Amino acid sequence: EFSFGNFKFDYDTKQLKYYNSISQEIEVQNLTTKDNELLGILAENMNIVVTRENILHTIWKEDDYLNARSLDVYITRLRRYLSKDESVKIITQHGVGFRLSY
Repeated sequence: EFSFGNFKFDYDTKQLKYYNSISQEIEVQNLTTKDNELLGILAENMNIVVTRENILHTIWKEDDYLNARSLDVYITRLRRYLSKDESVKIITQHGVGFRLSY
């Protein structure tokens, strides 16, 4: 399990939990397998840039054009989930990869 900002991410259950400090409610986002794998890689390497190639080979087993576009879609979706906490961001390192920052 990983904690960052107001989130707890449980890789095993594929759940991203957001603790809303104002309403005191817990919001649970169930992740797809690819969302989960991608967030797992980024969380394991918190504040470290993970290359696109590394992500593509780990999750999709190859880094062709279609998989690269799919990666961008998953990054966009994870950014939307994480947008509830402004202190947590997925930063794009242009030409290199992505970094989960907190």
